[in-house]
Amino acid sequence: MLKFLHPYKTIERQILFVIVAEFFIQLVNATFMNMLPLYLNNLHYSKQEIAGFISFRFLGVFLLALPLGIFIKGKKVKPFFYASCIGVPFFALCILYFTEQANVPMIYASQLLWGGIIHLYTNTHFTLYFALGG
Repeated sequence: MLKFLHPYKTIERQILFVIVAEFFIQLVNATFMNMLPLYLNNLHYSKQEIAGFISFRFLGVFLLALPLGIFIKGKKVKPFFYASCIGVPFFALCILYFTEQANVPMIYASQLLWGGIIHLYTNTHFTLYFALGG
């Protein structure tokens, strides 16, 4: 019944761990992306404000994509990986804190930085994956 999983038995252990870690980080990311607008709506933010906040998350990804790819080329990715692993929950908590405080400029800044740090994580994660032989 689960024969489609048999090829995964031949994957190196480190690569399998990277795949599993990526699955869970994307699960958390998707949950946060789906729950945050509901939470903001519950705090009586308008739909336009919520859309603006969310757009800054994607702006962070967009602004960091090319410069980061050029910057980390040929560098060790482990420090970037650790920085992103600390930054993702930190900026997520900042977003929640500033929404409770109704500090709109800091919500925008936190969303921008959270989008950038998520991209940093994903970019270094795939660089690490390919370095391991994926």
